[in-house]
Amino acid sequence: MVMDCNLECPNGSKSWLLDYVQPLTKKRTSLSFGIYPDITIASARELRKHAKELLAKGVDPKDHKIEQELKQQELITNTLFTLAGSWLKIKKSKVSADYAEDIWRSLELHVFPDLGECPISTITAPLAIKAIQPLAAWCSAGSSLGSFLTKWILVAAPSFVVEY
Repeated sequence: MVMDCNLECPNGSKSWLLDYVQPLTKKRTSLSFGIYPDITIASARELRKHAKELLAKGVDPKDHKIEQELKQQELITNTLFTLAGSWLKIKKSKVSADYAEDIWRSLELHVFPDLGECPISTITAPLAIKAIQPLAAWCSAGSSLGSFLTKWILVAAPSFVVEY
C-alpha cells in the first residue's frame, strides 16, 4: 500500500516524504525525497513515480536508494590511482625499493595524468593503449606499462572491482 507524497514539517524543515509499506516486512515507513524548495513538486512527483514502480516490482525504494548511493561512492573511490597505491604496497614486499619507486614514477608520469582519476571499471583496453601509446615510440617503458595495465585488468576483474 502506497500513500501519497506529502510535504511535511516534522522538525521545522519542509520535506517531501512518501509513506509506504515495505514489501518484505509489511511495516509502514517513509522515504524522504529532499527538502522544499530544493526539490520542486514536479521533481517530488517524478521521484514518487519511480518509487511506486520499484514497489510494484517488490523492491524497497529506501534500500534501492542506499544501494545506488553505495555504488556511486564505490565508483568514485575505486580509481586507478587509489587501487595502484594499494597494489604497490603489496608489490613493495616482493621487489626492491628502487624498482617499486621506478614503477610508481612511470605511472605518475605516463598513466596517471590520463587515467589516474578514472574509475577502474571505466578503463577499457583502448583507453589504456591510448594512454601508453606515446611511450612505445621512444622507450621500452611503454611495453612495461602496457604489461602493468594488463595485469591490473586481470587482477581487478576477478576481484569484482571491474565489471565485465
